[in-house]
Amino acid sequence: MLGLMLSAACSKNESVSPATDNLDAATALVQSATIGAYDVAFQGVSYDRNTTTYTYSIRRTGPARANGLSHWIVALPTGCTQAVTFANVVGATLDGRAYRNLASSEGRGTGCSSAVGANILKFDNLPSTVSDGAAHTFTFTLNGTYYVGNAASWVKYGNNCQEGQVQGPSCQAPGPGTGTDPGSLPGELPRES
Repeated sequence: MLGLMLSAACSKNESVSPATDNLDAATALVQSATIGAYDVAFQGVSYDRNTTTYTYSIRRTGPARANGLSHWIVALPTGCTQAVTFANVVGATLDGRAYRNLASSEGRGTGCSSAVGANILKFDNLPSTVSDGAAHTFTFTLNGTYYVGNAASWVKYGNNCQEGQVQGPSCQAPGPGTGTDPGSLPGELPRES
């Protein structure tokens, strides 16, 4: 079902919600994960002209003490036909408002440096309100049209940096049995004429 939705997802303002009905265990996509003291849940992807927007909700599940979320990092895909880098990020929001405190590197002193790769998007210096235990909506938009696959994600809270996997940008088509056109070029979905 996911592949069918992705195959048709290039029309203007089309949204795709995550589904794993036809995926086997080896290719199953991770819709949500508890990463340290936070639940990170992929809410879907939408396509508009030549952009792809990924939507997530993040909620603190651990105790409030020393668990303030200061950074959320998601890995950008590598090995694509056309490079996907921080330069492809054309916008981001936090709870529906533009969020501009983004970074292309882990930085220093976050405790994530040994794990985080070089091709990332970092929501930096998050406001304390995202640690209140409520679900908060994060989005980011990439220039270009891309698939959904598993991506590394890190949450930095207190003195901890924890890694997990959740759905995110991918240049690879989902696995067999998803209905995705195998003739599509990796890195981009078929374009509208």
